[in-house]
Amino acid sequence: LMRRHFPRYISTNRCKSIHQKEFIKDLMTLWGLGRSYFGGKSYADKKQNIGRIDKPYINLIGTTTPLELLDGITPKTIDNGFLNRILFIQSSEETPINRSPDTHINQDLLQKLLSITGIGKNDTRTKEIDYEDGAHDLLIQLVESLDEKGQFANLWGRTEEQTIRVAGLLAIGDGRVIKREHVMWAWNYVNGSIKAFARKLDKDLAENPFQKQAAKALDLIKDVKNYSNDKQFGKHCRQGFMPRGKLTKLLKMKSKEVEEIITYLIETRQIRHVDVDGVKCFSVL
Repeated sequence: LMRRHFPRYISTNRCKSIHQKEFIKDLMTLWGLGRSYFGGKSYADKKQNIGRIDKPYINLIGTTTPLELLDGITPKTIDNGFLNRILFIQSSEETPINRSPDTHINQDLLQKLLSITGIGKNDTRTKEIDYEDGAHDLLIQLVESLDEKGQFANLWGRTEEQTIRVAGLLAIGDGRVIKREHVMWAWNYVNGSIKAFARKLDKDLAENPFQKQAAKALDLIKDVKNYSNDKQFGKHCRQGFMPRGKLTKLLKMKSKEVEEIITYLIETRQIRHVDVDGVKCFSVL
């Protein structure tokens, strides 16, 4: 599958139809089923039913611009496990038009690509890929040395699986055995891609509308006593608790959008939920 303007699929809130949301859910499900099976789906129109699929796989290539990409990302999409299923490869900032491209393909590279594309066609070789001695131990050592913390730590949540996939692809074109050099190259490729993406997010995410609203909500909760004279919630505000209803009015947002911001602030341990006299309130930690 190839998708232009891929960010519209990253944030399911921006999907225009239930079909697009289902597309994302199915992608997340299929990602981990390469050695298992997809149980299928049933629809009201039985002709649309999907039966069991053994060892499913899907390759999705998406393209976009940095502005569109960052606009589709919120802290929630970083934490929900979707982004760490994707490898983001960034091109140069500005590249002059090449009107005389070199179309020559290295023959060694061509033969390896043919080995990869031959799988499942007329390829009579075994489909199993194994590790050479020490290669899997090296992978475990690299994974155990990973110690990423902070706002973007979840981006590294599937680094091991991504490395195995890239190393396996290298092995298919090189004797079908994952070697130590395959593991090392794949690890540097995957880890380097994630680090570059995290740096991009760290630089630009603060300009994201969601992040701005989250910062505004946090400031309102911190300064809750400014609303001590509120006719409806003054009692709670004087005690240092921001009622959910008051916060929604101040943010002037839809209830669902406010809930997403509250969830983010709680999960990032910036605020806590407190029930005061049966009223849902929040205070800073």
